[in-house]
Amino acid sequence: MNGLRIRAIARRHWYASMQSPPRLIDMLFWPVLDLMLWGVITSFLEREQASLPVPIAFLLGGVLLWDLVFRF
Repeated sequence: MNGLRIRAIARRHWYASMQSPPRLIDMLFWPVLDLMLWGVITSFLEREQASLPVPIAFLLGGVLLWDLVFRF
């Protein structure tokens, strides 16, 4: 593919994103909120020294990964 076409498509999406407040919120606010929420949960579990069973730990990790992939 031509580099100019790729840049043109990226620029078009950039302009569309900057003109749309809901897209900005989806790109900036929700990922930050998710990271803060999971950080608080993780620090709580570390502070309480909760030993989670392995399936529960994998489930929490999978939910976190799915949420990040879904948002991005």
